[in-house]
Amino acid sequence: MDIGIAIGIGLLAGVLAGAMGVGGGVIMVPGLVLLAGTEQHTAQGVSLAVIAVIAFCGMLAHQRLRNVRWKTALWIIPAAVLFSFLGSLIAHWQAQLFLRQLVGASIIVVGVITVVQDWLAQREMAQVESVAASQRKAAKVLVVDDEPNVREMLQEVVSRRGYSVVNAGSGEEALSIMAGQSFDLVFLDLVLPGISGAETFARIKEEHKGTVVVIVTGYADGSLAMEAMEHGPLFLVRKPFQVGDVIEVLDAVLRVR
Repeated sequence: MDIGIAIGIGLLAGVLAGAMGVGGGVIMVPGLVLLAGTEQHTAQGVSLAVIAVIAFCGMLAHQRLRNVRWKTALWIIPAAVLFSFLGSLIAHWQAQLFLRQLVGASIIVVGVITVVQDWLAQREMAQVESVAASQRKAAKVLVVDDEPNVREMLQEVVSRRGYSVVNAGSGEEALSIMAGQSFDLVFLDLVLPGISGAETFARIKEEHKGTVVVIVTGYADGSLAMEAMEHGPLFLVRKPFQVGDVIEVLDAVLRVR
């Protein structure tokens, strides 16, 4: 056998054995037969001899990475050892052509099963994401702030997450809007023209009990914040806020609803 071919087969089998946990035989046996012209029975024997060594080395590496579950392995090892010996005896009495066909069919079957399982898993993930997206679109958010730039920023962040969003520039406008439709979440500034954010918060808590209110303020320790807190627990986002702060609140509140 050409030494270069043997080394190449060994390198490829070793990489696959360590990276994919396939034992290397799915590469070694076809490689020895097709590339090196080795007889089928001999190829399988050589493959098993090599796998015994590389499997041990791979096991040591995975053990260091804490990927080995010995409780599971110790149940599999006795059966695998016994039936590997019996399988080798059976293979010795089979025709070379039959063994080649069996190896090829096994590789094809495993490949097809793997592809089908991956496809089913991807389809399930797509369905879950579709449901999540529809839930996000169904959720409605009201932004209440007298600063147009703050309203625009919040509206952009909320809409990009897939939620429906409505703006209001005052507490009176917010309560008027909420009288005609329900909202899952309200971003509420405390300093507003007309009725304060604290008063607006109290009205929302009284009239719309299922709505979550997130106070947005630059005066988290001020009297208005203290007044708002008297009406119950609340979420708080401090100004100036980052986009990540808003996204964190959106996901924490709306994904569990």
